[in-house]
Amino acid sequence: MTPISPGSASIQRNTHARRCAVAAPRDGSMVTIDSDSIAVEKAITRLLDALGKYGARFNDRLAIICRDGELSIRTTANIPPEQVLIGLPAECLLPIEDFQLSLSGNHIRISDHNPAVSPARCEIMERVIDVFNLTDKVSRHQFSTLSSLRRIRPEVYGQLCSGRITQEKQPPVRPSQNDPTIDDLLDTRTLVYRLDPESNRHTLVMMPVMDYCNHHPFAHPYSPAVDPAGRRMLTARTFCPDPITRECFARYGIYDSYDCFLHYGFVDQHTPFVISIPLEIALPSLGTLTIHARPMHSPRTQLPREIADLWFYFPAFEIDKASKSAEVSRLMIPQETAPDALRRILGVILHQIEPALTEGPTAAIIEKIEQQILSANVEFYRNLASYLRDTRFPDHFGPLHSTSEAIVNLQLEKLQRHPFFSDQ
Repeated sequence: MTPISPGSASIQRNTHARRCAVAAPRDGSMVTIDSDSIAVEKAITRLLDALGKYGARFNDRLAIICRDGELSIRTTANIPPEQVLIGLPAECLLPIEDFQLSLSGNHIRISDHNPAVSPARCEIMERVIDVFNLTDKVSRHQFSTLSSLRRIRPEVYGQLCSGRITQEKQPPVRPSQNDPTIDDLLDTRTLVYRLDPESNRHTLVMMPVMDYCNHHPFAHPYSPAVDPAGRRMLTARTFCPDPITRECFARYGIYDSYDCFLHYGFVDQHTPFVISIPLEIALPSLGTLTIHARPMHSPRTQLPREIADLWFYFPAFEIDKASKSAEVSRLMIPQETAPDALRRILGVILHQIEPALTEGPTAAIIEKIEQQILSANVEFYRNLASYLRDTRFPDHFGPLHSTSEAIVNLQLEKLQRHPFFSDQ
């Protein structure tokens, strides 16, 4: 685990901000709040104070930005990559199962909570909800995600998700003690986390302030660490790809643009790859290659030096020697940034299936597999584009319809930009 080092730099105010304040959480650090709303600024200050009181740690160069209700994280100066921005101990993480949330108009309120929940978590949840309400999160999310569409038009939801899981295999909506609209919002704001390191039980938790980080495919995931006092914390580490804006990102998961749309309802322009739809491909003179679309990297073992650069793209896979087949967690179709990644990974898998294959036959099989993968994915998105043209969305879901079409077009553009794409 990475030790958490408290920030030490002084704050630099953003002179272009319409409203800028400096909050001092009880951990002793200074956090800049740059908001266009005085009410939101005050609510965030109260939230930071509550988190600091219960052990949260913030980097001294952390800045919280609010513009028109949209929250993000930046730094007030360039800081070393991977430095911890935020550390939240277990007491500052909010298990959703401990609270019952309801709506009063478009405002969230706590209707009830588990009697065993700590005063710290009750206080922090109240502060989190204050920020949600003041930034009008319910109205913003009510018709913008697929989970809200699912309750009204499940067949449209199923069609849009079919590039990851067939309609027949889609799980039922999980029972909840909250208003469904709140669940839709929480789906975009929570993390599955093991609160007790000695237990195998995972809990759905909210991560106050940490969830203001937007997604980037190459950012660091939220990860456990320990602070100087030895306390276990969930952390967000620095990843600021643009030195001008200094916006900080986190990686929500191993997602392409389509996944970001399915889970969160936004169009991600950063991702330089497409994750293949699930497929089963017959291998010439061998068995089958079964491709899933599961967000799993290969097990954390060191790759041989000749393929070590493929670590980000490398999937988990299993080989069945008897049938000369393979099952792969997922395959990424890269862009110009890693043009040979898919071919090289397919080569590793084929060599594991049949070590006796020579270079010539292997290259021919790889090329054939690659074209089948590309063709199947292009066909899927073209069919989905046709479906969307012929499908009317319910009232208020017009923007989601437009976002759906934008995602389909983006995926097709990326597939056609693949260095070895051939539309034949």
